[in-house]
Amino acid sequence: MSSNPGLGETAVSTESDLSQRLSRQLHQTTQPLSVLQGLLELALVEVRTAEQYQQSIQRALEEVRRASDCFQQLRTLITAYQAASTCSATTDKGTEPTRKAAAHV
Repeated sequence: MSSNPGLGETAVSTESDLSQRLSRQLHQTTQPLSVLQGLLELALVEVRTAEQYQQSIQRALEEVRRASDCFQQLRTLITAYQAASTCSATTDKGTEPTRKAAAHV
């Protein structure tokens, strides 16, 4: 941890926040996948008309798009966290020589 308590608390808070956001986003991602699985299972079990199959396929495509959007949001969340971590690490490295200089004074 950093010698600056504020920076350390922010890092822990950010990691905790990321974990919570990832957990929520993963949960949201499983929902359309579960719906998709159910749609496909029903389509295989029941004899349907061509129109009913077409409706099932259309709904399945909507759920695939929803899942894809969720994965995109996960990617964005992770990328933002990585950028913030890199920025924080760069800031910490940038202050390191100042700390060493202050220790020698």
